[in-house]
Amino acid sequence: MYLTRHTYEQTWQVHGYTMLSMDLGVAFPFSTMKHQLCSFVDKNWFFTFENNVGSMYYSKQEMELAGYWGQNDFLDDDWFEQYINNSQKLYSQAEKLFQKYTEEVVVKADKETLYKIVREVGLLLTDLYGYFNSCQPQCVFHLERDLEQEISKSVPKEKVRELMLALARPENRTLLDEEEIEWLKLCSAEQPINSLEKILENHSQKYGILGTSDGGAYYTADYYKKLFSKRNIAESKQKLEKKLSQEKTVKTQKATLVEKYKISEHAQKLAEILAVTGHERFEIRLRGWMPLDYWITNLLLPHLEKHFGVKIQFSRQFTFLELLQFLLVGDYDKTELKKRDDYFVIGMRNGQVFLKSSDEGRIYAKSLLPDLTKYKNEIEGQIAKMGFVRGHAYVLHWNAKDVVKEMEEMPKGSILVAGQTRPQLMPAIRKAAAIVTDEGGITSHAAIVSRELGIPCVIGTKVATKIIKTGDLIEVDANEGIVRIAERTN
Repeated sequence: MYLTRHTYEQTWQVHGYTMLSMDLGVAFPFSTMKHQLCSFVDKNWFFTFENNVGSMYYSKQEMELAGYWGQNDFLDDDWFEQYINNSQKLYSQAEKLFQKYTEEVVVKADKETLYKIVREVGLLLTDLYGYFNSCQPQCVFHLERDLEQEISKSVPKEKVRELMLALARPENRTLLDEEEIEWLKLCSAEQPINSLEKILENHSQKYGILGTSDGGAYYTADYYKKLFSKRNIAESKQKLEKKLSQEKTVKTQKATLVEKYKISEHAQKLAEILAVTGHERFEIRLRGWMPLDYWITNLLLPHLEKHFGVKIQFSRQFTFLELLQFLLVGDYDKTELKKRDDYFVIGMRNGQVFLKSSDEGRIYAKSLLPDLTKYKNEIEGQIAKMGFVRGHAYVLHWNAKDVVKEMEEMPKGSILVAGQTRPQLMPAIRKAAAIVTDEGGITSHAAIVSRELGIPCVIGTKVATKIIKTGDLIEVDANEGIVRIAERTN
């Protein structure tokens, strides 16, 4: 039995997420593998694409169900162990495929071989995204809520959130952590001039993929060379010592808190699940689907344009099955792909997939989009790092023409407002007095980074980037999870 009416909330927004990305990332896994993986799969959602920016909306009613059934899955020891093991196998496979299918291999492949390669990469991507989507904030929300309630039984109210965040902090390094530590080691010492280029090239080969999130550029050796030329050895040593010290103390801090506040075994289990899941979510992204997304966007699609005459603006709007069909028979609907590149909406209504493009899509999506007029001068979210800051907002949108330039122009001490933070936003994050995001849970990038840097942070506001404008005077009350607009800019 289905609800006849759903209300929708935007859950994430991303730059350069086209039809092909969307189909591999959400539509295909939601129609296939997620039914074998999870107890609950959303049947009502939609995604819009315009001006090279994609926005994802879920049914509020089904997000509650996702939390309920997600809790059941993650608390099942056998299911959770299999989930972690399988996700690790998947991103290990992704790393191997990324190394295997080089540009040379793709160029030499005949059409039949290329079809097999694309099919293999695409199916692995759908599996990776299926695992990634299964630990979205709404899927672990009940775990977070129950952890907070469990801790409240033995901890003073004003300490609950702080302890919750500390206990759910991941203990293992992600690829992002590895890169930061290796880079700080490089910058902390004098490097031999005759081998510096080779050192930076090796670093780029290992970690360059981190720059490609949301259509960003691969971190080349030249990119690292410029960074290296600006390094401060003393400052790098200090940052490295601090980073390594923080790593060493995570486990002991948790043990101390458990003993001091008599944290129950159930609360410890909830925190451990959240910590491990948060770590795996980063790894699935950084080691898994990001490299394969990059492979499709920067290797496959340019190859199709050069050797098959299909412009990238069209090939990026294929569905996965349309792409495979093209590789088999050579046909494609240029008119429809052109419409999708202007605008499209794809989604599910009661489990049935729909896809509408151009003006027809705009009209259809308008009837589904949430009403933002109810938001005035106050927005609620989750606390990621407690504190209170009053200052001027600086809003970063993923469709900005030059995000790097905007980060450079951001005044130090501004309050950073973004859809979510990602590794390439670190230059802005380091200048921020506080962080506010539309997306994220307590193990998201923004939550982890804000705690490391001691910056007050409110996450999961849903609409901050739509309501707040650059220059607005705002208050970030990260003790209560509230963001207030004190004065709007002209």
